[in-house]
Amino acid sequence: MVKYTLFIITLCFVFGCATSPKVSIYYDGFWTKHRVYQSEHKLIESAKLKLISVPLDSLTNKAVNYLLKDYKKSPNMEKPKDIIFLMLVQLDEHDVDRKIIANSEYLYDISNDSYKVLKNVEKDYLRCFLLYRSNDLDEKTLKNHCEKYNFDNSGKP
Repeated sequence: MVKYTLFIITLCFVFGCATSPKVSIYYDGFWTKHRVYQSEHKLIESAKLKLISVPLDSLTNKAVNYLLKDYKKSPNMEKPKDIIFLMLVQLDEHDVDRKIIANSEYLYDISNDSYKVLKNVEKDYLRCFLLYRSNDLDEKTLKNHCEKYNFDNSGKP
């Protein structure tokens, strides 16, 4: 299903039959753990960082790969309870094509009931990318830390 969706999106880009899908991202930090589990609804209301309805092609290829590719089915995994990340991919403004949530340990693709564990280096890249993309880089130490990725103000390296 995931490969089929990505194939259709790619065909639409190649032949110009669609605009770029939109993504909305709500993020509290990949290393965040709440005392009381946070629901999707609570994250949408109170996320530290929000990117609403931005074109998917405005994300770097690396970010798209980390967030959308290489998910696997696993009977040992369960839907995260403490939600610290939510990403909605929409082909049009009314329908959500993919919905991905995460806790501090793994991403869960609700649309395909599949999982992906991010390495710390991938989490770090995404954290810096999202902070740069949202122009929410106030802390000097974090700015110095994220400079290694060479993002410009749009989040593109």
